[in-house]
Amino acid sequence: MIYYFGIDNIICKTNGTEYENSSPYEDRIEIINKLFDDGNTICYNSDREQKTGESQTMLLYKQLKDWKCKYTSIKLDMLHYDYLIDNNTYTGNNFFETK
Repeated sequence: MIYYFGIDNIICKTNGTEYENSSPYEDRIEIINKLFDDGNTICYNSDREQKTGESQTMLLYKQLKDWKCKYTSIKLDMLHYDYLIDNNTYTGNNFFETK
């Protein structure tokens, strides 16, 4: 299976655009790492650069490394939509509550 996960307030607590102060949700990262270890494709998706207008790439890669996140790829711009309606979608909390 292919999983896409947001970063801020999905795998870490982030206040506004204070990305350097983000703190990981270790329990969620553990669930995602298990999915990766089980052979699933894990993609992280972040719109940090669109929100700040500045490069967030180095900080994001460092945080994922420091938090020991396993992943297949990172996409640094968000999908653009007003609503995503699909039978395969979850909200962050609903996804992690089922694991």
